[in-house]
Amino acid sequence: YTRAFVQLINSEIILEETDFATQEYLATKNFFTELSSMQQQIIKGEKVTLGTGAVIDMNSTGGLVALNLYMEALDQSKQAMLGLSRLGLKTENAIWSKHQN
Repeated sequence: YTRAFVQLINSEIILEETDFATQEYLATKNFFTELSSMQQQIIKGEKVTLGTGAVIDMNSTGGLVALNLYMEALDQSKQAMLGLSRLGLKTENAIWSKHQN
């Protein structure tokens, strides 16, 4: 590989910059937005519409189980996004630290 070829590849990678801190914020914001929406529907006594579009009845055992499963999946999704963004931040830090030395 020539230096120009490597530089071309690196410049393309940098053009697709991902701000990992922003992704972490968005993951947390989306989680709490969804949680707030469900909480408001529960307080109003309405049937709860999940982010998937499914409508559940909070007065039935099946509805409560569905809500529990959905909340667990939502939390796991948030945790996965947080983990990926933190891994990205660590990797980015390691690359920049290595590059500066």
